[in-house]
Amino acid sequence: MKNVEKFNDYIQLVKDEYNAVGIAVSIFDLEKDLFKSFIGTRDGEKPIDGDTIFGVASITKSFTALAILKLYEEGIIDIYDNIDNYIEGLNIRKEQMPKIYHLLSHTGGFLPQKRLLIKNAIRELNIKESKNIHKNIDIQKYGIEKIVEQLNNNKEFTGLPGQYMSYSNDGYGLLTEIIRKYGGENSYVDYIKKNIINPLGLKNTFFDFNRANNEKNIANLYKQNNGEVERTKDFMELGYILMGGGGLKSSVNDLKKYTRMFIREDEIIISKKHLQEMLIPKAGYKPLQYYGYGLITGFLDDISYAGHSGGLPGVSSFFGFSKDINKGIVVLCNTSGVPSTSIGISGLRMSNNRDANTNYVDYKDCIWDKELINNTIGTYSCDEGICIDIFKEDSTVKFREYDKISEIRTVQNNLILVKNKLEWNTVRILRNKENISYAIYVGSRLLLKRS
Repeated sequence: MKNVEKFNDYIQLVKDEYNAVGIAVSIFDLEKDLFKSFIGTRDGEKPIDGDTIFGVASITKSFTALAILKLYEEGIIDIYDNIDNYIEGLNIRKEQMPKIYHLLSHTGGFLPQKRLLIKNAIRELNIKESKNIHKNIDIQKYGIEKIVEQLNNNKEFTGLPGQYMSYSNDGYGLLTEIIRKYGGENSYVDYIKKNIINPLGLKNTFFDFNRANNEKNIANLYKQNNGEVERTKDFMELGYILMGGGGLKSSVNDLKKYTRMFIREDEIIISKKHLQEMLIPKAGYKPLQYYGYGLITGFLDDISYAGHSGGLPGVSSFFGFSKDINKGIVVLCNTSGVPSTSIGISGLRMSNNRDANTNYVDYKDCIWDKELINNTIGTYSCDEGICIDIFKEDSTVKFREYDKISEIRTVQNNLILVKNKLEWNTVRILRNKENISYAIYVGSRLLLKRS
């Protein structure tokens, strides 16, 4: 492969710029490793290797999508049915009721909701026994009740089901419950273990919090706090109640096996037909990227690729592959806020003998006039806790998330780029017929304009 030295330099640059404690990267084909890099440490002292266990966060969603498609393939559920046929207590008006396939592609119409954390469920249910918390039936029932309650109380939507994409952890919480109820196992976790983890021989892939606490070769979790890196408490501290949106832990070596299944189109879990269905674009995600079923798809130069990223406190992850060149990449990091996707995209480009950089979209600046600026400025927020201010200062547009003001570029009338150290992230503007903004897409989430 060309540009290996440049790619190595980029990984090191990311580590330095984002204060990452440890980063593991592997590029591989169907038979062998093509590139490996383990830099930093898993706990401040001990080195990383291919079996070091990291959190993978939303990479879990691809496992959940696989499980749903398996139940569909077996005729147990129908992904084209309304979700209230499977989830009790939903009280959403008829035209807003999504179907299962909408949840798989984050097009259910749900705005980002308040995160429901497992630690709060443990406290409210007064659960003393910590063993098997990850598949405790009382917590699972509590979780779905809370999600249904939140969705029933929600009076605003992104639009009709299928109209817009907005990343929804609650949607994958509902899918978690469907797998629990109809999978024939005691829990979602048991179903994933029996039907995906075990058949693929994934020895270091699991949900169990107790196992995480007792593993020797496991990465500690680190996050940024006022420019300083600090260790977070544990995997349970900010874990979702329903595990299908982001509860897995795994290793580079396990995720290589998982990724090769997609490249080969092995029918170990589901048929080739439905593996391919996961990659078919169902909704726009970001420029040159789309969302399928539990997988993001896109284009890099002359190849297509697919994969998924993940982010939680102490977790930055990415896995991706291109069937055009029969190669894949896994990037795992034990520090939050690190652009693992950028490393992944850079690595895929290098594996295709292209320049190992991430700026593969050539944007040209577009100067906004006074009217367009005035039609855009405002505060955009959601119940998940994200709050963005787009405001005017000295006749220019400024972007503020909480207390941080970032450098931006206006590149289209409905698109701005926001600088995050080494990256330019896209923010798309949604406007009404009068050309006045009413929402923005930030990090694949739709935030409504509040003022």
